[in-house]
Amino acid sequence: MGVAKLYSEKGLEVLKLQVSEDSSPRVQAILHENGAGSVQLSDPFRRGQEPSYQKRFERVKSFLEDLGYLGHPGPACAKFWFANGLGRVIVYPIESLILSVHKRVKASKTTSWQRNSDQLAFLLPTYGSRGAISAATRMTYGNAFARAAFRGGGPFILKDSKDVTTQALKRLGYLDEWNTDEYEAMLCFVNSTHNKRALRKMDLLPEPSDSSLDVKDKLRTAFLSCAQSGQWQKPAAVAGQMKRIVDILKNTGLLETKETSGEYCSGYSQDEISQAIKDYAREQQLPPCKTFNCLAWRILGHIQPEAPTRRGTVEFRK
Repeated sequence: MGVAKLYSEKGLEVLKLQVSEDSSPRVQAILHENGAGSVQLSDPFRRGQEPSYQKRFERVKSFLEDLGYLGHPGPACAKFWFANGLGRVIVYPIESLILSVHKRVKASKTTSWQRNSDQLAFLLPTYGSRGAISAATRMTYGNAFARAAFRGGGPFILKDSKDVTTQALKRLGYLDEWNTDEYEAMLCFVNSTHNKRALRKMDLLPEPSDSSLDVKDKLRTAFLSCAQSGQWQKPAAVAGQMKRIVDILKNTGLLETKETSGEYCSGYSQDEISQAIKDYAREQQLPPCKTFNCLAWRILGHIQPEAPTRRGTVEFRK
């Protein structure tokens, strides 16, 4: 979307690759009038099927910039749409969102649009790997990111407040009834692969000298910004992490190997697993953790210190 044109304008040759398999997204992420969101499966969205799309994109970009909606077109369009009370809209695929804005603005007779006030946060949660997918998964979702967006549960808008970071972490699943420590929630959030990459690009990645309050302010800035796509990664599922941790505990002898029914925790009581986890953390001299998400991240990071997604661990002060 405009990337090929930018390279061409710099005198670089751009070659279009022919994709042998249809990777058109079969997922729609929908933003509702109240700021909540949903996802649904759909017919494939054919990128490039709109012959005048590039011209419409440029018109929308110019229109929004005049109103102060600068940066990535995803959050810019979504915030404009919500701020002006235009109702329900598909925000992913992003091409659909841009065409919706173009159509609504073109059809409207008003010239009085709500300008950007930098008081809205647009988030499109994603969940799971964005790597290679099977043919069956492709048939269902279209591509890896479409699957991640579908499993993310849907976009949402938050109004700015001193607690907007806390609200975002709750909506993304980093804070819940089992994970109640905000410092540890932020630690897990900033060390998630895609979140870390996005924060680094925005020059908002926490520094070791930062306090929790500093990081909370940085995340607030990131959530309110249009500098990136608004896509933020949710934490790994507890069941998946627990399965890997139980396997580690059995391999190290801290958890007795038992005959099971196939379920990762079958045959073990909660107290047995909890005590084994504490013993493992003590033996390996891992930093103390109050929440499961943080403890799981510490343990899995300890056994895979050289994994690409684990490199450059971000730490900061409480």
